[in-house]
Amino acid sequence: MKVEDLSILTITSKLMRNTVEQYRTTRKGITRLTPAAPSSVNDVTLIQNSYIKQFRVLGLFMKRSTCLYTTRDRLKIYELFLHKLDSARIELCRLCGKGFALYCYGRFISTVLAGWDNQECSRAFSSIHASSAVTKNTDTVLRSFCGQHPRSEKNLRTFLRKVFLDQYANLTDRGFWLSKILKPWPMVHQAKLLYLMYGPVCEEAILWDLLSYTTPASLGQAIRYQHDLAEAIQIMYARTSDWTEDDVLSIVDELTSVAESDWLAENLASLLLFCGNTITVKYMGSRAINGRMHELGNLVASFSVVGFKITSGRSSYSGRCKREREVGTCPLNGRAEFYCR
Repeated sequence: MKVEDLSILTITSKLMRNTVEQYRTTRKGITRLTPAAPSSVNDVTLIQNSYIKQFRVLGLFMKRSTCLYTTRDRLKIYELFLHKLDSARIELCRLCGKGFALYCYGRFISTVLAGWDNQECSRAFSSIHASSAVTKNTDTVLRSFCGQHPRSEKNLRTFLRKVFLDQYANLTDRGFWLSKILKPWPMVHQAKLLYLMYGPVCEEAILWDLLSYTTPASLGQAIRYQHDLAEAIQIMYARTSDWTEDDVLSIVDELTSVAESDWLAENLASLLLFCGNTITVKYMGSRAINGRMHELGNLVASFSVVGFKITSGRSSYSGRCKREREVGTCPLNGRAEFYCR
């Protein structure tokens, strides 16, 4: 019987739910429920799509079969169940990489959490953090110099993006998880975490100082370097009430000095343009009100430079956008590297 059919059986009656639940806890049940790659398929995309579907169906099955339990008990059951799927995790990492394995687990989690209220989701977030030691790793990264623990930084980025943020196309939902991730920390650490999750990255490490010494050569590079950062800032500004307008502007300020050297003015201008008119006008207004006219003048000049680059590069950009989306030059080693979103 398919997992989809077992899932439907769990909501037909309490007796049937209990029967399916007993089956789920047996070794045979675990073997049957464990996601596996489709046989005789070598195409990586088809394998990935199959795994994503299996984890979504499995999440729906677990959601339905535990619907009569309390939130605390459900979270314990999910944690124990995922531990029993360790063989699937190992196989996923082997076939598709650690990032995709985390994305599949995130798909399972987002499926079981669908429809839960914010308080229940907050408890789930705390439970996941406690069981995965993310809080300890985050604390270590935030209290160290940028780039001091490149592997831990990259792993933390992958975990937070794949398990939580990248699961949601709805910006309000993403705003909720951004709040859970960022708000426990002071403003300077929120900015560092934001860059860690959405800043430019190459295969080996997060490029903390990239925007301090170089500017995008084209619209394609600007999008790759800064679009995700700008979208996160827009979400914080407009899709959640956890940050005030002044908070968001302060985080933008902290972002530009997250590395040892401040960002180049042209990169700040580019980020603000991606953030949209409202945030840009508010930011420039705060410079003027605080008497920082020299910075404001540099910013206005940088807007002109960025606008000229975008305008003059549009015609050539369409011909090379595909290549620039796929590959870029990693300043750490000077050779072509794939950039991870």
